[in-house]
Amino acid sequence: MTTCLCLHPFQSLLIVADDTDKISVWNYVTGERIRKFSNGQTNKYKITSFRFSNLHSDVLLIVGASDGSIRVWKNFDSQPPNEVILVTCWRAIPLPKEKSTTFNFEWQQRHGHLIAAGSQYNMYVWDCATELCLRDISFECKITCLTSETSSSSLLIAGCVDHKLRMYDVRAHNSKCIEFDEHKSWIVGVNVQEGNEPIMISGSDDGDVIIWDLRKSQKSLRTVKAHNPHLMALSAHNYSSIFVSGSSNQTIKLFGHDGKNISVIRHHYGFMGRRIAPVSCLAFHHFDVTFAAGFTDNIVSVFSAEGSKKKILL
Repeated sequence: MTTCLCLHPFQSLLIVADDTDKISVWNYVTGERIRKFSNGQTNKYKITSFRFSNLHSDVLLIVGASDGSIRVWKNFDSQPPNEVILVTCWRAIPLPKEKSTTFNFEWQQRHGHLIAAGSQYNMYVWDCATELCLRDISFECKITCLTSETSSSSLLIAGCVDHKLRMYDVRAHNSKCIEFDEHKSWIVGVNVQEGNEPIMISGSDDGDVIIWDLRKSQKSLRTVKAHNPHLMALSAHNYSSIFVSGSSNQTIKLFGHDGKNISVIRHHYGFMGRRIAPVSCLAFHHFDVTFAAGFTDNIVSVFSAEGSKKKILL
């Protein structure tokens, strides 16, 4: 099963993690696998998230796993004989007492801060230059997803199991937050769009996707019934007014911010393309109108606005 993936903003690279500890780097234009390497955590825990650092010079890959560990890799995008180098690693949250697949982190390039949260009731703010934990923010419930408002890099939005979204300012010394409370099930994913309009898009397990304007109030703009039931993954484009969602009933849907359904994907490409498996993860390209989808059968597909598709078997 594909547990997480991401697309490089400036190169035709797709980073994919399977349900062990393996990371594969693909050229999604040619379909060539550049390299495959082990992240190093035990198979009991899964890789849950990727982020890029220093994109304009000596790019690094930050990898988070469900045991609460963070590993930073160099040379992941180069072909052998160049070796992948582990730059640093540490445990960003305490080791879970029981097996968990929940671990989220957000990387803030401007400040050099990494914010991590898992199945516990705490969120940790790390200064990666000094390797010190700056803050420990307590929550009333467990966190299921995490993102940040990109224009300020200080506002964090956390989705929780109690159906609420909570916005924190990490610069504040108290733990007060703004709550967004319109979902009726636990939050699967949340994204904040970059640009002039700070639009937040959140999705919950019952299939509802809610669109918010952070400049106005805690009342949403609209609610879209994307799937019925069980939304499994959600991703929004950083600049275009579109988002994509995937469900357990083998369906991917593309929507506009106006709530209109643009496209529905149920099959892989080709005249005899087989039905896609249940969706496990989705990721939009940072600039291009291109997104990657991972499935429970170890297949990854890349879809583009130009109509081109690429299927990769891990």
